[in-house]
Amino acid sequence: MFRPQIPGVHFAIAVVCLGCVWHQLSLAQQPVVHNHLTDNLPSGISRRVQRWPTEPSRGHIQPVQITAPGRIKIGLAVDGTFLPAETGSVSVGMLIGVVYRLQVFNIPLYEGHEVYPTVEILNRLYPPADETYQFPIPVDLTLEELELAIGGKFVTRVIYLEPPDNAFPNQKFSDQQKYFDVRAGEDPLEIANRLGRPMAILRIGGRLPEPEGPSESFLFYSPPLFPYQRLSSVGAPALPTVNLWKNSSINYPEPVRRGGTREKE
Repeated sequence: MFRPQIPGVHFAIAVVCLGCVWHQLSLAQQPVVHNHLTDNLPSGISRRVQRWPTEPSRGHIQPVQITAPGRIKIGLAVDGTFLPAETGSVSVGMLIGVVYRLQVFNIPLYEGHEVYPTVEILNRLYPPADETYQFPIPVDLTLEELELAIGGKFVTRVIYLEPPDNAFPNQKFSDQQKYFDVRAGEDPLEIANRLGRPMAILRIGGRLPEPEGPSESFLFYSPPLFPYQRLSSVGAPALPTVNLWKNSSINYPEPVRRGGTREKE
């Protein structure tokens, strides 16, 4: 699957099992400091303890592309349940600072198993205003990590924005995420913070829903998701900013609703 690349901008990833960290291309941004930032924090707390500027990203809808190999299926949580799953890739707008639960199944050799990762978006990208749709934060689900989760392991991956002057050499295949493993006892979020700007945390393994179905707390109360269409032409309107902390007259896209229509890749 091809992903557009922004010249001079890179993402990276670090992985540890218990935890992980990775990286890839992204846009030049202001220096930031993350104090008291640790991977041991519960889901949803990581964003709230950071000391980077919050106003530019508060309420922003950040495009995210979640991918998985082969025919693996990915479901999104909406209105207290999971939507019909999509195969291989899901593109959606997510709010910054909240946690989203995924449903992943149809895993090769593990067809009877399901994994329920979480994605927490920590920061936003700053592409040209008319190309917002073109450069989502990439979140890749790997077969190896899904297998580890099925085997009872817990994997944490931190996707971070890599400074251009500190980037890995270009890869042969531009759509292949670069990653490295973190040693036992090291904090992948702290390492990502030293190497660049943490953008998202992917946590795989650890929790399953109750037999009667997922509870509201398991789904983190189904925070809103915003469908969007990845357009290949320049000129697509930018996703608007939503201020959820104040009364606002800003009109923003209708979030995904159970039973509604959604754009597919």
